[in-house]
Amino acid sequence: MKSKKVLFIDTSFLVRVGMNQIIREYFPRRFSFDTIPPEALCKDQSDILHYDMVIIGTVPQEVQLILAIKQLNRPIPILVFPATMQDSQAMSCLIAGANGYLAQDAGCKEISFAISTVMGGNRYLCQKLIEKMAEENGKVTSLDKTNSEELTPSVSLSNRSNN
Repeated sequence: MKSKKVLFIDTSFLVRVGMNQIIREYFPRRFSFDTIPPEALCKDQSDILHYDMVIIGTVPQEVQLILAIKQLNRPIPILVFPATMQDSQAMSCLIAGANGYLAQDAGCKEISFAISTVMGGNRYLCQKLIEKMAEENGKVTSLDKTNSEELTPSVSLSNRSNN
């Protein structure tokens, strides 16, 4: 079986080395893995065509990079792996065409699961992002409370059933 080629782009040398170690430990012989800083990419991103998957770490203008990769004439799965997780940035990356989003503070098992999932043609969102999105979208203000306490939907329903 031919090994898949994965490219990891990140500004931090230490993060690139760490990801390389995780790939070698969790995917021996399944992937050939290259790491580069963002400034090493060709201006037209044509060098990405040689890869079966791209992991975008902390890079300037990651949304523009995702859009450029998606414009290449070959579907290449993209996993975004930023140092800090921001809801708006995550949504922008997913809308631009990223197949997955995983914060860099994830453990090795979650990183390997996310890579396998995205490489397999599926989408992946880290648990931290899902929880943050649910928290933001799931807050409900109780109308029958005198204070402005925010309640989760399950608490609101529980209170309603007691009336």
